[in-house]
Amino acid sequence: MRSKRLYLKIYLPVFSNDLKSVSKYLGFSPTSEIESGLRALLWRSNWEENPTDKSKEQLIQYNLDDCLALKLATDFIYSISNEDKETKYSHLKITDDFTSEI
Repeated sequence: MRSKRLYLKIYLPVFSNDLKSVSKYLGFSPTSEIESGLRALLWRSNWEENPTDKSKEQLIQYNLDDCLALKLATDFIYSISNEDKETKYSHLKITDDFTSEI
């Protein structure tokens, strides 16, 4: 028997389902100056050519932000899949009735 959780469908009012959009919708605010994965690659390339403490700290913070965003998204999915809908995410409207307006 397959797990129901593997087929859980979640639709958020965001333009993209990428981690940054989803975590921002859930309330996460990154602290790194690096705005995207592409920028992180540029920062990394620059750091390899000219290593500075600031560049290293920003790269580490960017990766930490991604880890924290993933944890937030994972916690959200776990909480709604376990019908814990009224606690941490009570500010979001969560429904499984797609015939009504949200």
